[in-house]
Amino acid sequence: LSVITKGKVSVSPISAHVNEEICSGCKVCIPLCPYSAISYDEELGACTVNEVLCEGCGTCVGGCPSGALRVRNFDNEQIFAQIEGVCGA
Repeated sequence: LSVITKGKVSVSPISAHVNEEICSGCKVCIPLCPYSAISYDEELGACTVNEVLCEGCGTCVGGCPSGALRVRNFDNEQIFAQIEGVCGA
């Protein structure tokens, strides 16, 4: 914890992100979001996340049948990189 408080680790705000190339536009995620942060963009043909409203809870990620939704800073590669950064590996 002391490493984090000294400014050694920088973490972006936690929010969900839609990979528009993978999103099928099924809209399953919209009613799942407890913060009403997801909407469907007709022009894109995909869902989008309002990062101001998103709290990064991950409910949408678990419900997305196409796997298009991810929570930033919570995939394995990012978590391992943060651990290595803190440990100096």
